Amino acid sequence: LKVKTQQGNEGPESGKTSRFLFCTTCKIGLPMPANGDLTANNAYCKICNYQVLNVRNRDTNKEHTVCAYCFSNCPPPPDGLEGLIEFRCFHCSRADCELAGRGT
Repeated sequence: LKVKTQQGNEGPESGKTSRFLFCTTCKIGLPMPANGDLTANNAYCKICNYQVLNVRNRDTNKEHTVCAYCFSNCPPPPDGLEGLIEFRCFHCSRADCELAGRGT
């Protein structure tokens, strides 16, 4: 897996940088949070079994986790929340996952 960046060049995306986690085997790119340092977590998502990533804010040094797949493919209730565009582990309500924030 490789992190790739892409610079928007049209409309509202002009000048905005997007990041993708790209799987060279599967040939798919998964959108990632635009900011923060990404590192692999040892956990795998209880919903989809994809790799979980740590996201560290450089300014605050706070960290949270995201699933590489669920981040941009928000799971429906009961695991996820309706209306989210970006899904982080603290949004998850899975009782069997230590990373889940129980839907907060």
